Amino acid sequence: MTETSGDLTEIPEVALELARAASSEDSSPIWNVEIRAPSWPKAVVLASETKEEDGYAQLERWAKLLECDAVDRTGTEVVRTAPGAWNAPLARRAAPEATAGGFAVRVSAHPPRGSRIVVTSERGRRRVVIPPTGYSVGTAIFVAFGAVFGGFGGLAALVGAGVITGGRVNGEMPDGPVWFLAALGSLFFLIGILLALAALVGGRTREWIEDAPDRLVVGSSGIGLTWGRKTLLKRAVEGVDLSVSPNATWSKVAARRDGRTGPPAGVDRDVRIRTDTRVLRIGRYLPEADQT
Repeated sequence: MTETSGDLTEIPEVALELARAASSEDSSPIWNVEIRAPSWPKAVVLASETKEEDGYAQLERWAKLLECDAVDRTGTEVVRTAPGAWNAPLARRAAPEATAGGFAVRVSAHPPRGSRIVVTSERGRRRVVIPPTGYSVGTAIFVAFGAVFGGFGGLAALVGAGVITGGRVNGEMPDGPVWFLAALGSLFFLIGILLALAALVGGRTREWIEDAPDRLVVGSSGIGLTWGRKTLLKRAVEGVDLSVSPNATWSKVAARRDGRTGPPAGVDRDVRIRTDTRVLRIGRYLPEADQT
């Protein structure tokens, strides 16, 4: 057991760190709240959370208790918040031209040159539609697995229902329908088809952000349907930034050894929108120019 002691006035800040996965086999990411005085050999972890929202809540709690700066090191840039401004909405910390609606600047009607982002406007609401992720080798593997899984299930259902005859069930020739096998095969068929459809629909799903005068609405759309609709009041938004995906596989230890202060190029990043109680991540597969 290691004991670390010192005067609380020596602690300059409370920091939130993301214990990033070094490989895909590692466990889920953990958000650590840490303190470290200049004379201490290493940081002391005050709290560990598996949910990002809870990590921020602990950061604010300890920063208030110790009356020091709260430092967020989970994004692509370090964000330092002085005492007294922990829960201040983004609008209050924005430029002087901030409007009563919440943000200093409304969403631009002109996406970056060459971007596949679409911006529409209707009834005073501006909607930014993010292009779909598209299909990949992973999609093909998922669809193939679902098709094979569902195919075997369908075959078993037909044999069990007696539509296909001449096959053995449990080593014996059935003299009629085997309804248990038919029901089980039908279930497997349905699961396989749903898996394949989920992969196909996922490749064409579009995320979108709707910019209303006083709120942001985030959701997903595809095949004529909309789901996952979430509303954030602009006055409650405390931060919008770029953040490395919690499940991105890069080693922070290796980064420090190589002299880097952040993740290497090519690591998945999200556009992160944060309130006091919720964290939303969107646009993971966008090019960096579109994310910014």
